[in-house]
Amino acid sequence: MRRFFLSMIYNLAHCTAVRYGEIRQREYRANDQAWRVIAAALLIASVSACSSFKQTTGEPAPIQTPDPIQAPDSEPTLPAGPPPSPDPIETESPVSVQQPAKPPTEVAVACECPVEEPTRMIVGEVEYALVGNRGLLKKARIDTGATTSSIGIAELTHFERDGDKWLRFSINDRLEGGLHTFERPLIRQVDIKQHNAEANRRPVVSMKITIGNIVQTIEMTLADREAFDFPLLIGRNFLEGKVIVDVSERYIATTAPEK
Repeated sequence: MRRFFLSMIYNLAHCTAVRYGEIRQREYRANDQAWRVIAAALLIASVSACSSFKQTTGEPAPIQTPDPIQAPDSEPTLPAGPPPSPDPIETESPVSVQQPAKPPTEVAVACECPVEEPTRMIVGEVEYALVGNRGLLKKARIDTGATTSSIGIAELTHFERDGDKWLRFSINDRLEGGLHTFERPLIRQVDIKQHNAEANRRPVVSMKITIGNIVQTIEMTLADREAFDFPLLIGRNFLEGKVIVDVSERYIATTAPEK
């Protein structure tokens, strides 16, 4: 009995094993067929892809020319709003170039040597002056308080020449005697105010005056100086910048003529 049961169990196990083996073999065959189908499908797909790639690369597709754009009959209306900001402009940053070193600059050193001032003529309070070019010598009083020089006249006549005002006047020669007549254009007229006296109007002319080695053409007022000791008065318009006055002396720059 025991052997019978063992035999049945053995047969049952053998049948089960055989059946399981058949089932596994069928599954393996089915899986094998499925992989073969998948492999065949992939092979076909790769072959078709290669053929299409060859056709595409072998014969380039024709280039399609776009249709010309027709301009609209009316100008398009731009949408309202702020204008677009312009693109930023690229600027090149300056490249710093190292300048060569400059040679040292020579600095001029001021010379401490004494500067010689122009020599000024020294005159006394009274000198002899030459008036004009005719040798008319007059005794002159040097007056640093007077702005304009003045000369005494004996006669005065006004007349016109080429539409301008002229003066004809005579100067008495106290040393040689006689009169010296001059004609000069009238420059202007000035009012001269003297101490304890009313102002009087005097004509102004240009005269050449020589004292020592200084010769100048200056403006002079014409006046009646017969009552004065000195018919010629030399003011600052002759002295300034050229003459030093020593009021303690007389006839330093000139010599009195012999009588």
